[in-house]
Amino acid sequence: MSQAPRWVRERVVAVARPPRPGPLPVVSVLVGEAPHLVWDAFTHHDGFAVTRLPWPAGSLWTDMPVHQFLQPGSSVVGPAVVPWWCAHYPRGAEPTPAPARFAPARRPWLPVTGAFLGLLAHGVVRRRRLTSPR
Repeated sequence: MSQAPRWVRERVVAVARPPRPGPLPVVSVLVGEAPHLVWDAFTHHDGFAVTRLPWPAGSLWTDMPVHQFLQPGSSVVGPAVVPWWCAHYPRGAEPTPAPARFAPARRPWLPVTGAFLGLLAHGVVRRRRLTSPR
């Protein structure tokens, strides 16, 4: 962050602080995960909405079901929205004095390792579910 232009540092300094210990980070993760689970219900062939509602499993103008359009469509829209938000958020935030340099993270490898292990576990579980006999 210390390499970012001053006008960006002044606007994201409040957001860049590490979270305080307590229940708020856990609650934030759970609340943030809820829309993902709801979206999965509409975009996966075995999702709750796809198996119970007629339109996600129905077809549009081809033989492909609606849920198969929604899955790659959200994969295109999401990565386009995130950079747009990152570019526009700092412009609307109030500037606050930014420190000359942020303190380096004590364990910068920890979040990356955690994310990697989570993705690895997800892949293993998904592969077992797809290859196991039913």
